[in-house]
Amino acid sequence: MTGADAIGHHAAMTDGSRPLGDRGWLGLRRPDEAADRWELTVRPRICGRTGYLHGGCSLAAATTAMEQATGRPLIWATAQYLSRAAQDEVVSYAVTVGSAGNRVSQVSAVASVGDRVVARFLAACGQRPGANAHRWGEPPVVPGPDESGGYELTWEPDGSFHRTVELRVAGFDRDRGTAAFWVRMPDGVHETSAGIAMLGDYVPAGFRLVLSETEKPASSLDNTVRITGLEPSEWLLLDIRLGTVTDGAAHGDLRAWTQSGLLVGMASQSFMFSV
Repeated sequence: MTGADAIGHHAAMTDGSRPLGDRGWLGLRRPDEAADRWELTVRPRICGRTGYLHGGCSLAAATTAMEQATGRPLIWATAQYLSRAAQDEVVSYAVTVGSAGNRVSQVSAVASVGDRVVARFLAACGQRPGANAHRWGEPPVVPGPDESGGYELTWEPDGSFHRTVELRVAGFDRDRGTAAFWVRMPDGVHETSAGIAMLGDYVPAGFRLVLSETEKPASSLDNTVRITGLEPSEWLLLDIRLGTVTDGAAHGDLRAWTQSGLLVGMASQSFMFSV
């Protein structure tokens, strides 16, 4: 199945053009069709290196649930992480539509395992088809995916999220604090808004590469993702810009580009280095 086919296979189309989020790859299900609540069981391929639910995958699940609840595609979303969800635990995403205008819905969600709150989310969903579109900036000039080397993950568990994503180092600059990766996911998931939400969590990988600390663990404090357009592309280029590391806390941002040079998403993240 090609990436474009995967989007059509997994997602419902809106009345404008953009597909809604991919429930199938995440394993997101709706136990009660009458309630705005979705859930997933934490499996290895949506876990990070510590064996807990990957923050980007949790954000992707929340945004997918919010897209489904509103019937509108994601514009932006942000996550605050409060605790962890371990493998085989069931995470529930309760969605509240705060307001639904003619074009935009303001939405929130809470992820929990039983009575334990795992994360909170805010988002806006909507679109105005036919509106003028302008994009500024250009992707960095780097070698293509075939000319880029792999990113070493020596102690990443087999079957984890980072083993599922194909990641190649396109380049980095220690003085400027920049890093670039080519990425792709099975079934073209990286071409969806949920996929971009997952990949927005690669800001720490840029820090590790620039700081020559590829094995240093990190814990996300927040993720914010903005969807600027979707287009089929075998690979996405993640252009990561480091901000600061102060008292163990790091801040940076990311832009996601298609191979044709289209900006499809932006993300920012704060996290703590664990050691």
